[in-house]
Amino acid sequence: MKKSELWIVAYIYSIICFIIYFGIEEHKYKKLYQDFYKAKVIAVELYDENEALHQGHKSLNDELDKTIKIQKIINDLSQVPKESQSLILANAITESSLNYEVIHKGKFDKTTTGISGIKSDFWIKAIPELNEDNINSLYGGYLVLNHLLAKHNGNEFKALATFKGSVTNFLPVYKTLEIKKRIEDEI
Repeated sequence: MKKSELWIVAYIYSIICFIIYFGIEEHKYKKLYQDFYKAKVIAVELYDENEALHQGHKSLNDELDKTIKIQKIINDLSQVPKESQSLILANAITESSLNYEVIHKGKFDKTTTGISGIKSDFWIKAIPELNEDNINSLYGGYLVLNHLLAKHNGNEFKALATFKGSVTNFLPVYKTLEIKKRIEDEI
C-alpha cells in the first residue's frame, strides 16, 4: 500500500470512529434527556402530592379550630340559664360574630372587647360577679344583660338598647331581636 492509500484508509477509519463515537454520545444524550424528563415528571407529581397533603393538613387544622371554637361557645353557653341562651347568643352574634378575639373600635371607648362586647371598665365595677376572668364570655354577656333587664323591668328592647349604646339608631337592637327569634324558631 502506498502512503496516500494509507492516509485514505486512516481517514475513512477516523470518520467511522467519529460516527460511532458521536452516535454513542447522542444515545447517551437522549438517555440522559429521557431520565431528566422522568425525574422532572416525578418531581412535579411529588410536589403536587405535597401540596395536596399541605392543603389537607390546613383543612384539618381549620376544622379543628372551628370545632374548638364551637366547643368553647357550647361550654360558655352552658353557664347561661336556658331561658336566656337565645338572647345571649343573638347578642354575641351581633356584637362579635362569635369571635372571642374581637376588639370593638369605638370613637371614645377603647375598653370594649370580646365575644359579648362588654365595656370592661364600667361593668366590672357595676356587677360584682363580673371579673377579668369571665368578662370575655357568653356568661359575662349574660351578667350584663341580666342586670340591664332587671333595671328595665324585663324589657329586652330597652335592655339591648342600653347594652349597645343605641340612643337613636335602634337597628342593632332590631337585628339582635330578629336573630333571637330565628334561634328560638330553630329550637
